Amino acid sequence: MKMIRGDWRIVERDARTLKAIAERRMRNVLTSLAHIQFAKGLYDPRDLTQKFQPTGDRRGVDCLAYKWTIYQSYWYIVLGTGEGVPAAGDTGLFTATANTARYATKSRTDNVVKYTERYLPEAVNGPTYTEAGIFEWVPYYEYTTWHDPETEDYLLYHVDPRTYTYGKLMSHALIDPPIEKTDLKLMDFEVTVTYQ
Repeated sequence: MKMIRGDWRIVERDARTLKAIAERRMRNVLTSLAHIQFAKGLYDPRDLTQKFQPTGDRRGVDCLAYKWTIYQSYWYIVLGTGEGVPAAGDTGLFTATANTARYATKSRTDNVVKYTERYLPEAVNGPTYTEAGIFEWVPYYEYTTWHDPETEDYLLYHVDPRTYTYGKLMSHALIDPPIEKTDLKLMDFEVTVTYQ
């Protein structure tokens, strides 16, 4: 099996000047679920993680026709306040803070997949964060709706993701030292997963 490594970088910045005031770097634990799922195509959910693709038509007043697709995967970064030692068998954070879940930006270059997310000064204030994780393989629904095919009044495209709890914990990291989030700072997260 190829080696897979995960690295986290967190930068706390002054909310007014954006100057870095603290930085943390740590190695995460990639879970057993991550190793099992990696071969299925982590980067593009349409490649190998598509679950099934039903389509159909519905007649009605609001929507004359539609078709929808269920894909797997969406992904989130989530912060938590729990204590413990991350292990490969983890399936969730020790104490996840649900309102911290963010659909992070994901990119790939060669053998590196990178997640990035910025928490703004007004976001997720209050708790002291001690852990973080990446949840992958979250189902999401894509569908289109339109009113009148004859006049083509409008066509709408929808993406409806499920919450992070529908996914699988891929990466689990301790934040050491912990971060106390206030409106005086923002936080930049960069998570790099490397295949070697």
